[in-house]
Amino acid sequence: MGMVFCRGCGKEIHETAPTCPHCGFVQNNVQKANVVTSGNIAKSENAINDVPTDSNVPVYWFMLAMKKYAQFDGRSRRKEFWYSQLSYLLALILVGVVCAMLELDLNTVQIMQGLINIALLLPLLAVGVRRLHDTNRSGWWLLLPIVNIVFLAQDGTKGSNQYGADPKS
Repeated sequence: MGMVFCRGCGKEIHETAPTCPHCGFVQNNVQKANVVTSGNIAKSENAINDVPTDSNVPVYWFMLAMKKYAQFDGRSRRKEFWYSQLSYLLALILVGVVCAMLELDLNTVQIMQGLINIALLLPLLAVGVRRLHDTNRSGWWLLLPIVNIVFLAQDGTKGSNQYGADPKS
C-alpha cells in the first residue's frame, strides 16, 4: 500500500484514504510520496513542495513560511509572501489587543511585540529572499526596502530560473 501527500495539509496519508485523517481534506488528486532507496531520495516529478496551490487561508501560507524558516534557496509565490506578511501583522495586532484587554502597560506590549519580531525575523527574511528569487532577482535587493516592494509584488518568472522550478507549476 503506497503513501501520498494530502493536498490540504501536506501530511503523508494512505493512497486509498478518501479524506485526510489529519485535516479532513477530500483526496481526489493526490501526489505520490517521496521514495527513499539505498540512501538516495527520488522525488516525484509533480510534487510541489506539498503545497495546495488553491489555498487562500493566510495562516496556511504563514505556517508554510515557518516550515521553511531558514531556507533562503528556492522560490516562493506571492501568496506565500503576502499572506505570511499579513499573518505576521495580524499576530502583532492580536498581541496589542490582548495586552490592551489585560490593561498591561505600553512597555509590556512593546516587549511582547519585540519578542514576536525577533522570533519571526529569520523566517520573514527567508520568505522575502525566496520571493525575490521567484522574480529572478538576488535576495540582496531586500536591503533596499522602498525599491523591493515593487519587485515583491510582481509576478514570478514563468518556468524555471536560476533559483529553481516555478512554484506555480
